[in-house]
Amino acid sequence: MQPVEQFLRQFFEERERKALDIYWDLLGPGPTEDIESVTNFAGFAVATTRINLDEKAYMRHRYRLRSVGSTWVIYQVSYQCGRCRGNGRNQGSDEGCSRCLGAGWVLQTGPISL
Repeated sequence: MQPVEQFLRQFFEERERKALDIYWDLLGPGPTEDIESVTNFAGFAVATTRINLDEKAYMRHRYRLRSVGSTWVIYQVSYQCGRCRGNGRNQGSDEGCSRCLGAGWVLQTGPISL
């Protein structure tokens, strides 16, 4: 079985290659997505990544993967809630965040593709 880290690196490289083919003249190369952690379970895995946008700003993604044969398939992507910064609480209070409903992560909707 291919390691999750290797699968994700290949996925990120292919995604970047396709984006450059389409948008190079508008955007140029984008920031890299670094793998922070991977947790493997029986038949599935969860990976957290980070994209540094500048010295202070960053984005975090959480990929849920399922094993299929000798490789992996991404079946869900979430991003860290920007409103509560991933802690699940409204800033300055104990109330649950209304955007992520206290989870700290927001499910990305739409197809997952390159």
